[in-house]
Amino acid sequence: MRLVALVIVCFAVRASAQPAPEWIVVAADDPAFRSALALALGPAQMNVIVVANQPAPSVGELSAASRALADREHATATIWLTPAATGATLVTYDRDRDRLLVRELPFLLPLSPFQAAEAARTARTMLRALRVTPDVDQPPPLEADAPEIREAAPVRDRAMFAASAVLGVRVHAPGTDVGGAFSLIWRPDDLGVALVGEISPSAEVPGPAFVGTALDTAVAVLARWPARVAPRIRIVSSAGLAVHFVRLRGELDTQQALHGTRVDPAARAGVAATYRLAGGLDVGLAISVDCLIQRQRYEVLDEEVLEIPRFQTLIGAIATFQVL
Repeated sequence: MRLVALVIVCFAVRASAQPAPEWIVVAADDPAFRSALALALGPAQMNVIVVANQPAPSVGELSAASRALADREHATATIWLTPAATGATLVTYDRDRDRLLVRELPFLLPLSPFQAAEAARTARTMLRALRVTPDVDQPPPLEADAPEIREAAPVRDRAMFAASAVLGVRVHAPGTDVGGAFSLIWRPDDLGVALVGEISPSAEVPGPAFVGTALDTAVAVLARWPARVAPRIRIVSSAGLAVHFVRLRGELDTQQALHGTRVDPAARAGVAATYRLAGGLDVGLAISVDCLIQRQRYEVLDEEVLEIPRFQTLIGAIATFQVL
């Protein structure tokens, strides 16, 4: 009996040492955010109660609606995530302090996994701030505390890198045909830089004195500036320098092989209209125009074999995906 009593006492002491689980009401329809919030709050013994299809209250009713929702679900806090004109609104409310914090996020709903994780960490930090500083009139944190605060809430408002692809038609290139471009973009939502590679299939070169193919590939470095004209619509302008590599392969009518590659710098300008879908994916239409500094002409025995126009254009569909 003494052994049984000792075991019971040990379990009671261990149970009393562990914090009691806490329940947090989440009024959000975004599944990625709800899952990320459960992962973010789990280590602190906070459990999530999901309330879907909950109408978002007005600004003046936020406190009362949050309090009523917490009381109804017997929870200690309420978290809202609602769509806004240019992103999303995140609200955290603590029942014991009867206070709330509101923050505008630059993420459009629905959130990508990366955005959901950032929003969940922000909600956790906001809830902690409500409980650590319960007095509204308390002075702001000291400058020396800034590194610790930033480490506790590592929120990146903008993605740093994105990948983009364009598939369409090249005009005035050697043989108007299907063409494509692939880009790596730094700072896709702000003024940034894009590294572009462009390629198209080899084109047949007609002519009585020469039989062969021409291939025009290019690389470019562009400054890129996206302008938001509506919550999900952007106009992206770009400008910079490109280098074309024009390769000619074939035979003359004398059976003599003719192989050559020329390098031609060019100035490039472009514009794209895109629409943002879920998960940070933008789709739309794009056009870019290159002005070759040198006008390439290929001649054999005073007879022109191939002429490449000074202006070349790529028109097609574009897709851009944020990767980091």
